[in-house]
Amino acid sequence: MARRPVPATAQTLTFPPPLGGLNTVAAGLAMPPEDCAVAWNVIPSESGLRARLGYAEWCTGLTGNANDKVRSIMSFAGNEPSLNRLFATTDTDIYAVSTTTGSPASAFSFAITTGNAGYGVFRVVVTSAGHFGLYCDEVNGLHVYTQTGSSWAAVPMGGGAGEIANVDPDALVHATVFKQRVWLTERDSASAWYLPAGAIYGGATEFNFGTQFRQGGYLIGLYNWSYDGGAGMDDALVAISSGGDVVVCQGLDPSDPDSFNIRGTWAIAPPPVGREIAYEVGGDLWILSGNGLIPISRLVMGSDKAYETAKIANLFNALMLTRRNVRGWSMRLHPEDNALLVLYPDYSTETNQCLAQSQSTKGWFRYRDLPMHCATVWEGRLHFGTQDGRVCVSRDYLDNVDRTDPASFEKVDCTLIPAFQRAGGNRISIKQIRALFITDGTAPDVRLEARYDLDQSELTTPEAAAAAAGTWDNAIWDSDVWGGDATSTTVLQGAIDVGHSASAAICFKPVGRSAIAQIEAQYTVGGFL
Repeated sequence: MARRPVPATAQTLTFPPPLGGLNTVAAGLAMPPEDCAVAWNVIPSESGLRARLGYAEWCTGLTGNANDKVRSIMSFAGNEPSLNRLFATTDTDIYAVSTTTGSPASAFSFAITTGNAGYGVFRVVVTSAGHFGLYCDEVNGLHVYTQTGSSWAAVPMGGGAGEIANVDPDALVHATVFKQRVWLTERDSASAWYLPAGAIYGGATEFNFGTQFRQGGYLIGLYNWSYDGGAGMDDALVAISSGGDVVVCQGLDPSDPDSFNIRGTWAIAPPPVGREIAYEVGGDLWILSGNGLIPISRLVMGSDKAYETAKIANLFNALMLTRRNVRGWSMRLHPEDNALLVLYPDYSTETNQCLAQSQSTKGWFRYRDLPMHCATVWEGRLHFGTQDGRVCVSRDYLDNVDRTDPASFEKVDCTLIPAFQRAGGNRISIKQIRALFITDGTAPDVRLEARYDLDQSELTTPEAAAAAAGTWDNAIWDSDVWGGDATSTTVLQGAIDVGHSASAAICFKPVGRSAIAQIEAQYTVGGFL
């Protein structure tokens, strides 16, 4: 008589790489397996979840008055690549930072160097007269960069050449370009001012939005929204108030009521402090509000799934509650990480952080250890300003690469805890955890541990990868790999303890491109109690 096979005493849990990102609203074990409880410094890629890009110093030595904080960073695209420029501000100067250096030159010195000097908004304008950049400072007003001559100048009030009439340029704090016309926002008012079509100087005409602001407040700024009006793409001008009113205007000539009209007014929770609270993503305009990040297309349609941050609402609302009145909120696309970054202000006791939404999966993740106070995309790469007088560029997979000593760097610290899983109603004990990494040939430092019963405590200090792996005189034939094309690395580590649900805590520090492709845990089953 044949013997019955002995049942396996060990079974396997499989944790797919959580491409769905963070989920802070699902209740405990109701979290979908494609989501995760903890995700720092990772982003979806073609192989799973890879480490975010690192950063290197680009310029150092920017100085200010109250501090050396880089408050704004501006990307100017000229009519040929050689005329592209990158600028950064402190509270005293606009610095030229187009080339890497330890002593950037001041391109312009502000008249006022106190308060919110240096916190500004920059727009590129192309007219028949050439390429220009408009910069509006919170206390210094309107400035113009002229490509011809590569010069900056504060705009005076008056009726002559290079001047603006009817409104004091020192009171202008935001600029936008809508249908070939410059619109400017006046400080602490509900008034916008528009210039003649195709001009950056001349007589300004007032357009007051006050009667549309049902929740009160002042005009934060004006923003462009491209939308399909039923007969093809069109543009709308969006005015946002500090009280949370969103006014959508349509038309060409604001002086003609038959040509320019208000389509409607909608309400959101009051936005955070600052003027970079709306950002064009594709053909939509996304707005930061106290309740979340909302695309205006969903706002005006009354969608019941309006907020892009719905799956991380608890996290977002907590950040907004504690930091809404602190400057530093903005949004930027990170082209090489294929992510939308939501920058929020940091406190001196914390490392810099931001939210990152993958544009491929729409999942949210968190970045930290990036000293990013302001950011822009210049020549295809994300550049950002720091709190200590530096401009850095996002690249490669190492952090804080010294400008003069590339061998001085820090490793990106990536941590992850996928959604917890159960094996029936019994307790389980994980014996081993295996993680498969797709790398560029260099294995990351890795540490794996079991987590039980919704324990979301992070891992730190991963174990160093074997330094000899993949090197002559130390590599094992048919097992190790040398650098080159993408290769796989499997890490197997033991685990102990017991619980009714389990996950795997992962910490890894790469030195090159590394992505988690698969996570498995081997476990045994115990009793119900």
